[in-house]
Amino acid sequence: MLSPYNISESTDGDFLFTTTANVVYIVYLLKDQGYFDDYTEFSANVLTFGFAITSNPTRKTPFDERVRITISAIIQAFLRNHPEKVLFFICDNSDSRERFRMKIFNLWYQLLKVDFIEKHNEVMHLDQLEIHFSIILHINNPLKKFIISSFHDLSYTTAEKLKCY
Repeated sequence: MLSPYNISESTDGDFLFTTTANVVYIVYLLKDQGYFDDYTEFSANVLTFGFAITSNPTRKTPFDERVRITISAIIQAFLRNHPEKVLFFICDNSDSRERFRMKIFNLWYQLLKVDFIEKHNEVMHLDQLEIHFSIILHINNPLKKFIISSFHDLSYTTAEKLKCY
């Protein structure tokens, strides 16, 4: 069984790890309650989740299953320590590969096989855009039902904010 890469935390609260191919990843959790500002009951606990390559000496990113394992370990540890938090992410659509990204993240979630995390997906069609986005939350989040319901019924204001993404 493969193990996660060594993870370090920056002073900004970001997580960094380096693969065996010397590709450096950053995983970030940004306080960005704006997407859910209509839901004051939980909006302060919503963090935007994302990750990116910060350094890649080979320019081509080789497949590495430990990247998924490491990112999953970060999410698990964070939600285990902060069950009241909600991770929100939007699949990048700048290259029209958002549907592929969502399929990958759904596969990652299926492979995770932990019993304390739930992932919920939505697709929003705005003009010519198809926006795929998700929330990840702890099953013991005290507002879980309300958060999930609110997520699936995003307000027009939030939809407009997503449109600008």
